[in-house]
Amino acid sequence: MNKLLNVTVISGLVFLVLEWVFWRSPAKFLFEKISKTSLWWWIQPHYLLRMLILGVVLFTTKVNLWPIFANSTNWFLSLGAGIFLGLGSLWPVRASAGNFWQKVKAWYFKDKYSFVQTIFYLVVYGGFAEELLFRWFFAGILWLQIGWWVIILGPALNIIWHIPYWSYLYKLQTKDDWRTFSVKLLMPATFFAIVLTSIVVFTHNLIGPIIAHAFSDWVGAVLRRDHSSKADSC
Repeated sequence: MNKLLNVTVISGLVFLVLEWVFWRSPAKFLFEKISKTSLWWWIQPHYLLRMLILGVVLFTTKVNLWPIFANSTNWFLSLGAGIFLGLGSLWPVRASAGNFWQKVKAWYFKDKYSFVQTIFYLVVYGGFAEELLFRWFFAGILWLQIGWWVIILGPALNIIWHIPYWSYLYKLQTKDDWRTFSVKLLMPATFFAIVLTSIVVFTHNLIGPIIAHAFSDWVGAVLRRDHSSKADSC
């Protein structure tokens, strides 16, 4: 148990420091430059570095976690829950669903390359890589120590891990005060993380969280793209 606790604490601190390096340190400009290079757009160094460190942790600690994709009934339960939760991401645009899908089609026909590239990025990195880290590694290792409490503590770690990125996003994009920004982002993000963690705890399968995570991020990308277009035209 002490070994698992040490692995959890040390890994958590390492990944938190990485987030600071990625988003709040001078090294951020180097990572952004690599990410935006058209020839290497599919290489995202901040995600690949996370996966490399995760691989080193797993190799050196030999932690025995649940499978990434449990088969049979659990696979379909996770898939169904993920689709349901993903579609719930459309709730904020429910009043103008037709208009939303018009924006999606406009994006596709105007810039197919960007459209496909964004989906690839969100499925592989935003979906699979982040869920592998938080809904498989951290959720799995916390499950071995605290059982069902992982549904609360796991998302809490997820929120703490995102603070460097959110502070960067706040500085870059919003005119709201920090309290308003936190309420708009923190509450839905916490709820979403709790539901994703619950799906994994009940099914031991990542397919649902990957789909839900990628789709919700894609909805956000559509909305941000529309907002950026309006801002550019003003």
